[in-house]
Amino acid sequence: MTDSSHAPQTRSSFKANDVVKYAVPRYCREGVAVARLRNGKLVLRDTYWLRDDDLSYVLTADEVANAELLFNTDDYDELDRHARSTPTTWATYAEADRAQIPMQHGRTMRYFVRKGSTPDLATQVANARALVSQRRDEVRTAQLALARAESELARLDSELAAAIYRPLESSAA
Repeated sequence: MTDSSHAPQTRSSFKANDVVKYAVPRYCREGVAVARLRNGKLVLRDTYWLRDDDLSYVLTADEVANAELLFNTDDYDELDRHARSTPTTWATYAEADRAQIPMQHGRTMRYFVRKGSTPDLATQVANARALVSQRRDEVRTAQLALARAESELARLDSELAAAIYRPLESSAA
């Protein structure tokens, strides 16, 4: 999510805990980085490798110059990324009140909600409607699959019956 309360940032205006997106020039980069102070210097480290240490990729000056601010983690509370319920809980907040940091091309996520925000009823209703629609689609798909399976069973039963009666008819003649 992009935090619209922030004006476009220049390289020198990023601060610690800013989360930015940038153009990914290579494989094994997420395209999202977090600004950290290291030895008195601000560095932006890509989030792909699930780490925030000296082994993670540091953005080049060109990548930083073209990076776009998404949000600052100081303005958000991080939800427990290991709890199964976290993605569902996160999705109950209004889109403007939530943010995330992807890792491993989105296979792992860090979830954030704006400090002081609460779950949003309109968002929850929209989520429930989308889930009902999804489940209806799944029921239709299951009904079609069941009809195909029943048709195949009927065909096989017919072949079996024909195979059983064919030898009986031959021996009667």
